[in-house]
Amino acid sequence: MDYLAYYKLALEKVYGGEFPEMSSEEFDRRCALETVPAALKALYLALGTERICTMHTLLPIPEELFCVENMVLVQKSQDRIWAIQAKDLTEENPILQVMTEHREEADGTDIWIFANDGTTRLAVQMANLIAESARKTAELQQTVRHGFWNTVRNAFSHITRKRELLLNVLILCLLVVFIQSGISFTLVARYPKWGGLSVLFFMVLTAVPVYSIGRIYFYWNVWIHWSDNVRFTDLGDKLFLQTLEQTLQYLRWNRPDLWSAYECGSVEFNPEVALHDGPNRFCQGRYDLISDADGALYFPGFAVIRYSAKKQCSVLLRTTLDDSGCLKFLYVNDHCNWRLPKKKRLSLRSASIVKDVLTEDLTYKIGPVEDVPENLRECLKQCCSDYPSIRKAWLNPAIMDGVPVYLLTVLGDEDTELNPLLGKALELSDRPFNAAVIFDENGMENNPPLFVRNAEEKQ
Repeated sequence: MDYLAYYKLALEKVYGGEFPEMSSEEFDRRCALETVPAALKALYLALGTERICTMHTLLPIPEELFCVENMVLVQKSQDRIWAIQAKDLTEENPILQVMTEHREEADGTDIWIFANDGTTRLAVQMANLIAESARKTAELQQTVRHGFWNTVRNAFSHITRKRELLLNVLILCLLVVFIQSGISFTLVARYPKWGGLSVLFFMVLTAVPVYSIGRIYFYWNVWIHWSDNVRFTDLGDKLFLQTLEQTLQYLRWNRPDLWSAYECGSVEFNPEVALHDGPNRFCQGRYDLISDADGALYFPGFAVIRYSAKKQCSVLLRTTLDDSGCLKFLYVNDHCNWRLPKKKRLSLRSASIVKDVLTEDLTYKIGPVEDVPENLRECLKQCCSDYPSIRKAWLNPAIMDGVPVYLLTVLGDEDTELNPLLGKALELSDRPFNAAVIFDENGMENNPPLFVRNAEEKQ
């Protein structure tokens, strides 16, 4: 079966248009799994990374496809988690497992129970999920197009900033005429009813320029051009939240190398401004990043943004969803530091071991792994071998802030969970544990590892 054509047809049917494909070589480079079902790989190739829809928010990025406790998670939403058993990865279109129960034991161990109906296979489920994701997005878009308040907002949206300025000029001229002629006082003296109406009319005229000054005060740091007419909206607006999620996924799907070091403070997305213009919803955010290498950022319809090593790059973004429910970039500017959201300062803070010193803002004294009790070392070796996501581990006695501890450093993935492992180790330990998950071995060359996955398999 041609799974790629099958998915492309499903996407075209519900979203319309074409989705630029991901190349097979790019997927193979990004995915760590040795064997990937043809139906799963075709899904990623069909979706690509340029045109982002709701379906992208339901899937892990290729780098997040890895085996945990004999399961590979392939779809996660608020109410359902789907996975593939490791033994089924060799099949073209494997049967899907659905999580039926999740609980946490007293020792902190997470228990995930999966089951299957014996018939639901990956390709059909993913095609149904594509249709369902498009339907839910369309429903969100329709909820803001009806109702009394949206009708009022749509009417006011025709008053652009240029028209508002012209209206203010005309009103100020009328106010001058009113004041100079004293017509209100004359009407009050001769025709009290008309005089009262004239005073009310004067107050209404005065309120318009006051309102305009207030708008400028609140929106000056938000407007991105002269004809911009957006207003703030509720941060809980569901369409805004969907736009925010798809924007975030575009950044993650296109530059996973930056997001993998998120905990080191190399990248941050701040979507602090939710805006609307009539029925439209916008997400205005700032994409701050700093890297140890030169690079470039690509946004559809805009020029390439290049950044230099160890220099922070701050990009102001405004995004929305088009009629099909796919992400659309409206504004991209890497030279605008004063508009909301505000620029956040980032710094590179990668942990590195040099001889007997661990440096991460503070200096810690560490010793060799041989100084750790043998029973504790053997326990941690066995625990590491039971977790496929742990590729290498280092264990050292250390002095941190004058307190003796054991320092466990693990080379793993973003979802590597250390709580169950530490729970077992603490039962044998005579001091506290400090643990950290790293994503590369930079700076660890001079520190002998406690556990190496390949060496364990060879034994």
